[in-house]
Amino acid sequence: MGKRKSEINILNLVSAIFIWIITSVWIYIIFMLSMENGYRSYARSYNIISLIQETVNLELTQTIIRKMAHVVEYGFLSVTIYLGLAYTNGISKRYSLSTVPRKTVKHTNELNIIYTFWLSTFISILDEYIQLFIEGREATLLDILIDSGSIVVMLLFVRIFFLIKLRLLRETEEEIG
Repeated sequence: MGKRKSEINILNLVSAIFIWIITSVWIYIIFMLSMENGYRSYARSYNIISLIQETVNLELTQTIIRKMAHVVEYGFLSVTIYLGLAYTNGISKRYSLSTVPRKTVKHTNELNIIYTFWLSTFISILDEYIQLFIEGREATLLDILIDSGSIVVMLLFVRIFFLIKLRLLRETEEEIG
């Protein structure tokens, strides 16, 4: 009976719950911003442009602000999804992806990156799809490509950080599962 308690990593469980809550709230925010009509969205962008002009005296256009917003939204989303998957996978060694034989699947970190990319991209596509039904808004393939690009860049940073961590710990991917 005492052995069952040690099978669960409480820190990873609490971290996974916390990160998935943050991820869910972030997705909710993304969708709520997408459901604003064209006028409200334009006004929000204009307010951000005015704030930037006043604080750093930098002139930006609506297009630049909107595309930068996509980069930030989906960069952050991809990191939270990745962390959620990583912590969830670390809750129990018994049910972890690392227990699957090596030849069956890729390394756990690589799977987390692949799943993060597809889930984040799916959310991006769904976000643009929603805009098809909002007055004054339009869905664009360019926005999906920008979202996917920011997801890829963030996941490259995650991969580099992971490899640096391995180097500092003097471990290999096979040793940690």
